Amino acid sequence: MMSAFTWKSECLKIWRSSIAKEEAVGSLYETIVGTGSPFDPYRVWNDLCAREKQGRFYMGEGLLLPHVRVKEIQTPVLAFGVCAPGVALSSGERAQFILLLLSPEANPRIHLQVIQAFANLLENSERKAAMLGAETSAELFYVLN
Repeated sequence: MMSAFTWKSECLKIWRSSIAKEEAVGSLYETIVGTGSPFDPYRVWNDLCAREKQGRFYMGEGLLLPHVRVKEIQTPVLAFGVCAPGVALSSGERAQFILLLLSPEANPRIHLQVIQAFANLLENSERKAAMLGAETSAELFYVLN
């Protein structure tokens, strides 16, 4: 479905009850680090936290998009989580979808392609409902592909 990247089922999460933003992002990040990514996980986490302080992660429409560019990777690395009750944000809004995106520093265009592809995915109301209704990571993987 989304040619800008591929999903890894181990990097998909579903939360059935509300979860704190920091806990959700941290959990998704741990799934990425657990796949053996070729970067310093502490440096990239610190970079991600520094970006978060700029307050630019909530995209609206229920999507939280923590993202950072990483020099050691050649292709995007993603983790995705769904929380039907929503992740509470300081703005009072709730994010039901969390896409953690690490993109190659050397290719800024791919960063935008991934964001656009995912935005297109969320425009499909049936697929969005299916993501929210997924009971397992396997179901979510199927919906995304």
